[in-house]
Amino acid sequence: MKLRATTAALTAFTALLATGTAAADTATPRELTGEHADGTAYVITVPPNWDGTLLLLANRERLDTPFQDWVTRQGFAVAGTDSRPGWQLSTDLRNIAATRAVFAGKVGAPARTVVLGNSQGGLLTRGFVQYYGHLVDGALPACGGGAGTVAMWNTKLDAAWALKTLVDPGSPLSLVDITDTAAEQAALTDLIGRAKATPQGRARIALAAAFAQVPAWNDPASPEPDPDDLDALVDGWSAGLPFAVGAQVRAPYEQFLDGNPSWNTGVDYRRQLRVSGREKTINAIYRQAGADLSADLDRLARAPRIAADPDAVARAERFITFDGRLRDPVLTLHTVGDSAGPVSDERAYRETVNRTGAASLLRQTFVNRAGHCTFSVAERATALSVLLERIDTGRWPSVTPQALRRRAEDAPDPAPGDVLFTRVTPPPPARTWDAGDWGTYTD
Repeated sequence: MKLRATTAALTAFTALLATGTAAADTATPRELTGEHADGTAYVITVPPNWDGTLLLLANRERLDTPFQDWVTRQGFAVAGTDSRPGWQLSTDLRNIAATRAVFAGKVGAPARTVVLGNSQGGLLTRGFVQYYGHLVDGALPACGGGAGTVAMWNTKLDAAWALKTLVDPGSPLSLVDITDTAAEQAALTDLIGRAKATPQGRARIALAAAFAQVPAWNDPASPEPDPDDLDALVDGWSAGLPFAVGAQVRAPYEQFLDGNPSWNTGVDYRRQLRVSGREKTINAIYRQAGADLSADLDRLARAPRIAADPDAVARAERFITFDGRLRDPVLTLHTVGDSAGPVSDERAYRETVNRTGAASLLRQTFVNRAGHCTFSVAERATALSVLLERIDTGRWPSVTPQALRRRAEDAPDPAPGDVLFTRVTPPPPARTWDAGDWGTYTD
């Protein structure tokens, strides 16, 4: 049976958030280290004023230093284990569970457990809630994985395949069954570079980026492009495409699955352009370039397609495709300018959860910043405080941007630009694949 923190514990946490300082005991937290059966190291950090809260990390041994320092000052313990090389998702999930077991054995049973992670860890956090939900009281997945792995890699394939087909079908870009990640990345960089050299090529970059819903704003050091500045939009999509395609990650994931889990057989790219929400903008970019969008879409319709390995798809469905059956509260956190995972991922996740009747357990928050997982300590602390309040009281506090910004005023010393919660209505996801699709792929 899960233990719930008391109202007194919640009141104490709220007071800590308000002051941004620790309780009286400021002694150095103790660390426990070791290895799991497969040799993966774990690290457990326990503050002297531990309040019974465990933050269970999905793909890290420690949090980012400023956030780690802050949470341990609040009396929260942190336990994490790094991911195995490559995308060995089933092993990673087992190691997260094993880390919690080690914690319970060496430190004691936590009163409340929150699993959290960024990027691949965001995917693993959602997967852990699905497969090991009995071990946690809530989850805080950030910046990744909401569409599940099958849909994610199909979307990435759409962008890379369209770019190669329209710019240079003879490019050495493998797309799938990648054996040399350095060569694959070099081929993609070369293809984008050559496309950028001509107005027609730049239009094709924009079209390819639309299929993966790559944001034009993905550099936190640069201002958000004006939506009417078509050249700036294309420059942003050009910069974001390599990260969006993710060749370095696809290769080890294919090795884990022992085959290619992605396909574009039967895909209607005219429909995909409409779904992207960018049809008007892409039409304008093609007109400016003097290029023929209809002709390019016809080329995509006629071009040879890529089939998946059905056995690899079946394995990818297990690691990880979502069924939406939440047991405990989940709060997601996502930046608007994330080329590795567009905000439409969150809509995919929400729609899957809604179909199971678990909508009351899910809340989603967004930050108006570019980049992958570029959250401030204040934003992370605010999100965590919201989730802990939901765990403790059984009721969600308001997660409107205004309410989150007010709550963040009590977070650890936010500087200007540190708190950028915003309202987002994500567009429909480009490709979907959830539990309702399991076992339906045929080549």
